[in-house]
Parts: sequence; C-alpha cells; structure tokens
Amino acid sequence: MILGLPEDRFDNIILRITEITAEYGHKILEFVSSEGYEVNVVASTNLESYLGSLGDDWEFDLAIAPGRKQDSMSILRAVISSTGVMPGIWIDFGKRTGRGNTKGGEYIRSLRNSTDGEDDVYLLDEIPMEVACNIYNVDQEIFDESWLEWDPKSCKVLLKAGDPDRPTKLLEAIDGGEKSARDADKKIARQWESEWLGEVSRVREIFGLHAVIASHSPLPTKPRHWMATGARMKHHNFRGGHK
Repeated sequence: MILGLPEDRFDNIILRITEITAEYGHKILEFVSSEGYEVNVVASTNLESYLGSLGDDWEFDLAIAPGRKQDSMSILRAVISSTGVMPGIWIDFGKRTGRGNTKGGEYIRSLRNSTDGEDDVYLLDEIPMEVACNIYNVDQEIFDESWLEWDPKSCKVLLKAGDPDRPTKLLEAIDGGEKSARDADKKIARQWESEWLGEVSRVREIFGLHAVIASHSPLPTKPRHWMATGARMKHHNFRGGHK
C-alpha cells in the first residue's frame, strides 16, 4: 500500500506493529525506506503517546489493510484520542476471481465524505515473490510446491488443495451401494481434510492468516460425508463449495 502512493503524498508514514509483527514491520521499514519514503515504526502500546508528541500541526490519515477488526479500531481510537479529530480513511480494493486473484490490479483509495472533488486513488505496485520472501524471511523454495502460488498484484499467498484420490473402482462400488466402499471413501475424505488443514495451518503460520487465500475444487455432494468435510473446510476459510 505504501509503494502505491506518490512519495510526496504524505510527509511521514507510521507503521504500527505488535510484538508478533515487529520483525515483519522492520523489514517493511527497511524496504520502503530504500524506495525514498519517510517511514517510522511504532509499537501498538506507544502509538497514542507517539502521535500526541507530534503536536497539533499534522493532519492524519489511516490506511486500513486486511486484518483483524479490533486492530483497526484500536488504531482509530488512538488517532482520535491523541488528535481529537477523525482521520481520513484509506482502504485497499480490487475485483477478484474465485481463486482470489485480482482482476485489473489492486488499488488504494481515500474514502470521501461527499461526491464532490476528484477521487484520490492509486494503483498498488506489484510485489515480486523475491521481495515478499525477504520480508517474510522465508526461502523462495516454498513456492516450488505446485499447490502454492504468490500473487504479486494482491500480495497474497494462494493455496489450492489437491483433489481427493478416489479410485474409479471405489466410486463404482459406492454407486452399487456397498457399505464398505462408503466407509473407505469416508476415510479418504478425513485423510484429505487432515492433510490440507495441516498444510494451510503451516502456511498461515509463516505468512499470517489474512495473507493466505485457500481454496479447493468443488467437492462431491454424495456420499453425505463429503458435505460434512466441505463444511469443516469452509469453517477454516477454504473456498470451493460442492459440485
């Protein structure tokens, strides 16, 4: 989002970090500073006092990226408490495909209080995989997996679960009403579910929950145990549904 803004659009940019995101935030600081932006990193516990120390000659804007709502509200509360005014709000947006890829790029724009005036909107820069891996401190080989992809436009990790391995003979036996075949298929469903919930948990641990878009091909509707599997996958934020 920072790189999508003209260098002279803001006098100073503040990155609010937590104990968990401290290392990540400092890597972003290092990278965007090298691109000519004036940036500071401030711990979440010190944000309100830091903003207050800047004095009354500043106007503040708040850029809200995907993340936890309580974090956005905490930042907003700190800005209002220290300045006494509502900051301008910026959001990122872009149309997406079913897999989570962006259509026509990702943008950052200012939310206006009226329809008067021109839109303040900028196309976000693409972030190459090499830069992303450096910021996340992860080896590029992680993307050698055929089911894992970095989307430079949205700066998201796209995880596409492999299809369940259901042999043709097993499907024929299920159609024939064999209970043992249904039981074997149910075991396949649970093993497939366990495998991919494990993979997405590992990837989210590296990149963060909101940086990973997980999906799978449409699952069967019969036998009904696949409906239960699909519901559990959806609960863990997988996209895909059923055939």
